Amino acid sequence: MKKEILKSHDKAIYVEDGKLFDGTEEISLDTSNATPGTPKKEPEEDGYRISREYYKKILSRPFENIVVLTGAGTSKSSGGKVMKELWDEAFTTANKVEDEKFFNTINFPIPTTDIQKNLEELLSQAQKATGVLDKTESEKISKRIKEIETLVVKACTLPLQADSPHLKFLNKVTSRKLKYSRIKIFTLNYDTLFEQAAAEGNFVAINGFSFSSPAYFNGTFFDYDIVNRKNSRVSEEENFVTKVFHLYKPHGSVNWEKLANGKIVAKDIRKASQSPLIIYPNSNKYESGYDQPFFEMMSRFQQSVRQPNTMLLCVGFSFGDKHFKNVIQEAIKSNSGLNLLIVMPNFSERDQVKDLVELAGKQNNVTFVNEDFQALAENYPFSAEYDNDNED
Repeated sequence: MKKEILKSHDKAIYVEDGKLFDGTEEISLDTSNATPGTPKKEPEEDGYRISREYYKKILSRPFENIVVLTGAGTSKSSGGKVMKELWDEAFTTANKVEDEKFFNTINFPIPTTDIQKNLEELLSQAQKATGVLDKTESEKISKRIKEIETLVVKACTLPLQADSPHLKFLNKVTSRKLKYSRIKIFTLNYDTLFEQAAAEGNFVAINGFSFSSPAYFNGTFFDYDIVNRKNSRVSEEENFVTKVFHLYKPHGSVNWEKLANGKIVAKDIRKASQSPLIIYPNSNKYESGYDQPFFEMMSRFQQSVRQPNTMLLCVGFSFGDKHFKNVIQEAIKSNSGLNLLIVMPNFSERDQVKDLVELAGKQNNVTFVNEDFQALAENYPFSAEYDNDNED
């Protein structure tokens, strides 16, 4: 069986039949540091070492702009669930009879495989059914939709774990020269793990909300920055405060809420709102994306990936969201200064990215890495330039 570890225009690291390859050439295992009597090194171990050396060099380049797009995979280590797991929680064996009645009522095929457990398609079908069923059945379906949405919010109300990779990742990804633009993190997750990590590490997350209490949303706050006026230096760029990054949540957040007066407020990052402002997984999410603050977030993402000398790092994102995938594909075509690094476990087995994997073998600006968020946080390189930038 073939296991792909890295795919780019000049490297294709994979293990097959117990042997390690780069393209068609077999790679000899590194035994230079082997201690007599220790277990024999596995080819996969060497493959990951080569892969990490490769992507560390990419991430160490002096990109003017670094954009990070994250999905459900970044929350797994903190107890987060992917869509299939949410499905299994919503539809248990104990309620099989009632669930099948629900599926039949909304004319949704009863899943027989994991790949058919598509919560987004189910909620879309259920929403459509409420418009054609009689009042009694429609109310039952609406109640079931609300139950599933409540389950989603509960599953995304996560406390930051002591060993969470989020803080380690923030410390590393923000370690760069202050003359470059701030790191931009776009997360499609509803949870507040990045916000909690920022609070834990004394970071400032510029997230489109005011610095008042309560914090209200206004897109112009993304254009603000933080400088230290007291310790001004000769060079203006040195006045910028470290440990600042931009955080965008295009699908909303469990702690956001829309008030009766139309204002959007961000509440306690450790609790979920009673009526959180999020785009639930259904076919209406694209239409909802034109409402504020979601439209602002999406517009910022489109602008960010069009900038020259930009690294777009996708991690924990399955590319199941067609809206974001389309924006990324268009940016690859139109922006010659864009480099795309996709960190995804078992990427060669994912149907959603087969076209991009093929592209990685042809173009020098697309790379796939078989890695998860936790491993990326461990291996993401600190910038030596950053250390020199902060010397007195």
